[in-house]
Amino acid sequence: GIGGIGGGGGMGHIPSGALDREKEELLTAVNMIMSYTNIAFFAIAGASLKIRVLLEVLSPTLLIVTARVVAIFLGSYLACRASSARPDFQRFFGFSMVTQAGVALGLARLVGARFPDWGPHFQALMTAIVLVNLLIGPPMFRHALIQVGEA
Repeated sequence: GIGGIGGGGGMGHIPSGALDREKEELLTAVNMIMSYTNIAFFAIAGASLKIRVLLEVLSPTLLIVTARVVAIFLGSYLACRASSARPDFQRFFGFSMVTQAGVALGLARLVGARFPDWGPHFQALMTAIVLVNLLIGPPMFRHALIQVGEA
């Protein structure tokens, strides 16, 4: 079943073997809905971006994403170690914490509109960071689930 890292990732804890059919139906429905939600969400976010500005913020984006991932891994490791989590959780829990999107994109869009001098650059930077995290986050989360035996 999904537990530990899966529960920490927001899926909740469903005991192994219980409600398997219902769990599969729910996951199928969520996956179907998320596809449409992501298309609409990123279409709206992308429509207000200027590609030139996005290219200008590529280097800072990669720097911030790298710093963020390192901080997530370090913080997750230390938290798992302090809580006496299993060694495999200590090593891989950080992988499950990388993906993020919604609130950050909404706030970036507001900043982009409210501050015309620097807002569009900030919006492009934040959107690029979110996109990189969304690209690397799910595979990292899957890797963590596999490594701790919960996939």
